[in-house]
Amino acid sequence: MSTLFRPSLWSRFTILVVITALGLFLFREKLSFDPITYAAHFADERTVLGIPNFGNVITNFGFLFVGIYGLRNLNRVPKELRFSATIFLAALVGTAFGSSYFHWETTPTRLFWDQVPMSVGFGSFVGMVIADRVALKFGRIVGVILSMLGPITVWNIYYGGGSTVPYISLQFGALFFSAMLLLFIPGGKLKKGPIFLGIVFYIFAKIFEAHDFQIFAALGDSVSGHSLKHLAAALALVILFRGMAVTPSRAL
Repeated sequence: MSTLFRPSLWSRFTILVVITALGLFLFREKLSFDPITYAAHFADERTVLGIPNFGNVITNFGFLFVGIYGLRNLNRVPKELRFSATIFLAALVGTAFGSSYFHWETTPTRLFWDQVPMSVGFGSFVGMVIADRVALKFGRIVGVILSMLGPITVWNIYYGGGSTVPYISLQFGALFFSAMLLLFIPGGKLKKGPIFLGIVFYIFAKIFEAHDFQIFAALGDSVSGHSLKHLAAALALVILFRGMAVTPSRAL
């Protein structure tokens, strides 16, 4: 890893930026959702132990576990990447609370607090990959900028122009661009295999989310697709942390 740009490295980085931007532009009509419709439709709305929407609330503790575990084992992350990793892992903790808050009472206003920490997580993750594969200081700067822009894209949905495209673009653009960086720019300390596997599990999480009602019915109204989405995403994050880690962990 170098803190200075090399011409060939900069060229590859620029090409990947252009490819990502072009892909997001071509699929821009797919990068939208209706917050009101989204917040109003979940398959499992059962109240258990006094907790409304129990399945979708309780499964958020997977994010809390991964975030706290990662912060406790931050010494496993390469020293130069710990700044970005700290923001990323703290965002997971925030997601656990924000998503639980939303699912306790599913309204568009509460959905805002679900998506804000998620946007910070995506922004800090792509910054960490840039820091590892391209340039350390540049990656940190990009990560901080995207982590600040993320909440602005969420604010825009509910209190600004209403477009969801910037928020969805950040989410999927960050994952796609990070994967391309790991694939086409060698070197660095992040492990490509586990991170790719984590991204695959996140894709499965999105599939579960899209088939919330069908999965709930297929499983005899026991577990919903959205609850499985939370669990699959938490597993994806466990695997991602494996890709970030380089030294043995201490026991919890």
